[in-house]
Amino acid sequence: MRANILLLLAATLVMAARASAVTITRGPIIENPDAVTSMITIAWWTDTAGDSTVDYGVNSAALLFSNTVPQAGSCEIGAAGTCHIVTLSGLLPGTRYYYRLKVGGVIVQNTGSSGPYFTTLKDPTDTTDLFFTIIGDWGQASGHEQSVSNLQDAADPQMIVTVGDNAYQNGAQSDWDNNALAYYVNPMKRVTFFPTLGNHDLNSVGASSWASSVEIKMFALPRTSQTVVDAIIPGGAYYYATRTGWKVNRSQTTWTYRNGLGGIQGLVKVTVKRSVSSPGIVSFATNGRNGTYPVAPNGLPLAATFVVDSPTAQTGQCGEATFPGSPGPACHLNGLGNTITCK
Repeated sequence: MRANILLLLAATLVMAARASAVTITRGPIIENPDAVTSMITIAWWTDTAGDSTVDYGVNSAALLFSNTVPQAGSCEIGAAGTCHIVTLSGLLPGTRYYYRLKVGGVIVQNTGSSGPYFTTLKDPTDTTDLFFTIIGDWGQASGHEQSVSNLQDAADPQMIVTVGDNAYQNGAQSDWDNNALAYYVNPMKRVTFFPTLGNHDLNSVGASSWASSVEIKMFALPRTSQTVVDAIIPGGAYYYATRTGWKVNRSQTTWTYRNGLGGIQGLVKVTVKRSVSSPGIVSFATNGRNGTYPVAPNGLPLAATFVVDSPTAQTGQCGEATFPGSPGPACHLNGLGNTITCK
């Protein structure tokens, strides 16, 4: 009888070990690509394929709601079935929800009174303060990065927004995993994350292939505008043989870049001018020709991003202008459809 009990116990332990052999390899990441008050998207990756389930509720001891997504047949990042993206809808605005994650019925992330949890966006009529943090040039695998992450983790903001250059040096998957996400594991379990592309985030694919970058594939990002220009203007002195590079006027107040090789995204001239009234601020304008910008009528207003590197060096960012589209600064076509104006 004792031998039978021991055998049964051993079999139970083996089955339990097999049932729990699922590990999160990336995430969870809290996202809200549509920026609405009633929805949240949770993304995570595991070493084992399976269905994706999120149990959630306003009480950590009683998760009354659940949403299951069938196993993914393919993943933009990772092997089939190992990426898990679950969108929750019908949520109350400005409300904290606790959540538990499962893959194939196995719990991979549990919850408790201290979380993890997420908080939905507030209703537009809510006049209470919105607390959020903004970071940039941050994913460099340093002790300072960890300190900044720890401060945000303790402060528990409602969202983290980035201004680009998130994963040094090149925005590759290894850069994101080792230099960026590894330092933000705890806050990203709770805080809604809104990243923005920077030039370093595109080094591995090139600016013209931004849509294939790891950041675009890995995160659920708002995509309400149609991008028309995404140009990185390099630094370096003017080279007369190719009629390409930067020149500066005698007073050192205006720098002009010209491209005699056909332009970058159709841009053949960029002018950067130092502000007299606001020291430390520069303005820049662009001229282009021979650019091809396919535009669908329903894509207006358009979005554009210009990144200008230092005119006096081969590397080093000088400035960046972003036109995200309505209701903010945007790009528009003239009546003939041959001129783009961004302001």
